[in-house]
Amino acid sequence: MHLVLLLSVSASLGACAATKVESNKAADYSGEPKRVYVLFNDPNVAQLGSNFVASFRGGLSSAAAACGAVLELGEVSPLALDDSQYEKNIQAFGADSVLVVKANGGTLDELGQRIEAIYDVRLIDVQTRKTVWRANANLMSGGIMTASTTKGESLSAAITDKMKNDGLLRNCTAQAPQK
Repeated sequence: MHLVLLLSVSASLGACAATKVESNKAADYSGEPKRVYVLFNDPNVAQLGSNFVASFRGGLSSAAAACGAVLELGEVSPLALDDSQYEKNIQAFGADSVLVVKANGGTLDELGQRIEAIYDVRLIDVQTRKTVWRANANLMSGGIMTASTTKGESLSAAITDKMKNDGLLRNCTAQAPQK
């Protein structure tokens, strides 16, 4: 019993973050997002660490810039009463597309640490209001010793790499590594 708990705790401590993304792009969509408003919706994001959102935002911004796009990230409040504020922010930014990243499940270890986070990711064309790309991102966040910045960078890199592979982000140059 103690050996099993020790092995389980050891596994939680030493793992690193990794993200797997599966996606589907609308066959008739040929657009290239250039002004992307990101709506991040994860009411339990604190379980991933205090710097997760900042590193996620930084990774997305760097990848978008390397592909000639700009983005702005807005966090959805789980207690928001007026969802029209997000629409106003999208319009004020002048977005041509909206990337919705919404928590869709996950797993906690025996210590209560979030070791897996599943996200439903959708790219919505603002003009047509249609979902043109959809992905399932599974972040294996590693153990409690994995920095929250590493987790955020893993998720952002996996999403933007898949968008590049699917032909959504094109004409990309090499981007400088995150600090």
